[in-house]
Amino acid sequence: INQIIKEAGISRGSFYTYLEEKWDVLACIFEENRRMLEMTMQQEMESSGGNIWEMLETVLNKAISLSSGPERVQFVRNVMEHISSDTIFRNLHQKGVMESGSMEGEMTRWLYAHYSREKLRELDYKEFVAFYQMAMVSIAMEIKAYFEGKSIDKIQESYRLKMALLKRGLC
Repeated sequence: INQIIKEAGISRGSFYTYLEEKWDVLACIFEENRRMLEMTMQQEMESSGGNIWEMLETVLNKAISLSSGPERVQFVRNVMEHISSDTIFRNLHQKGVMESGSMEGEMTRWLYAHYSREKLRELDYKEFVAFYQMAMVSIAMEIKAYFEGKSIDKIQESYRLKMALLKRGLC
């Protein structure tokens, strides 16, 4: 918080006028990224005729793009080094940024209604949620690898392998 106040050129009182704690800062950042990724999902699903595979790869690339830049990379690395992922997810969930662990939120329901059954076989909703969780965890793992210094080419190669395995099992 001291660094934020110093960089922003504001007083501690001004900071606490808008934010209650450090988790509010993370919540603002993650909420903005979540909204942009959801917008990307909807746009890609519409433009690809419901091709969920294309949408997921676009989301990976958008997530990398949102994570790029030396300041953003250093910020996320600092967060990851000092706070466990469980603590991050628990606090962001409490701030209302993340859906429950089941991922059965509005976006998941929208995707289920709009995915092409020609590109991914007909799944019941519970199966779709499980598939979507696996895909999103794969994206999260690749983003984590990006922050650990893995090249974008290697990330995309690894991601495509994981999706190929899912495709063979689901299509």
